[in-house]
Amino acid sequence: MQEIDKALSDIGHIRQQLAANSRFQGFTPPIIALTGLLAICLAALQSSRPELARDISSYFSLWILLAVICGLLTASDAVVRARITHRGMADMMLATTLRQFIPAGLIGAVFGLFVITQASEAAWLLPGLWQMLVALGIFTALSSLPPRTIWAVVFYFLAGLASLALAQAYPLSPWIMGVPFGVGQLLAALILHDARKQAKHD
Repeated sequence: MQEIDKALSDIGHIRQQLAANSRFQGFTPPIIALTGLLAICLAALQSSRPELARDISSYFSLWILLAVICGLLTASDAVVRARITHRGMADMMLATTLRQFIPAGLIGAVFGLFVITQASEAAWLLPGLWQMLVALGIFTALSSLPPRTIWAVVFYFLAGLASLALAQAYPLSPWIMGVPFGVGQLLAALILHDARKQAKHD
């Protein structure tokens, strides 16, 4: 009985190692691109209707709502796609990939909530900080993503630096949020599309 338990434990360990070292196929280019287009659309909406960005609450509430919507879209699509692609390994692949993204997302959410509610004078830091945390989240998950995803990491990091440099001069500018997240997600979608195309040829 002990030998059977040990064998099952070894199999579970091997499956965990495979999940950690395998490329996650749950992110689809159309959904990732859609999240980028939604970011650009929201920036255009806030730019054309200044009342939607006149104060910190109205400005960030819409971006937080969009982040939740995009997160749900991406997650639901990833679950469906993973079950088709990874089959028996789907749950483990999803859990492994989720663990890689959670720390950066949690830090961004907690810090953002604190700044908006307790230190609103520092709210100009949030767009750049969030972009850099996206870079960190993608970097942490690189082992599960196509190698060229590193370019999305570089883009988000540099965009975060640029946003920090510009944010004080242009406080609550919708484009400081919209352009980096829009272009970054479209770049990520293009990388995923090329990786899939290459995988089919291989």
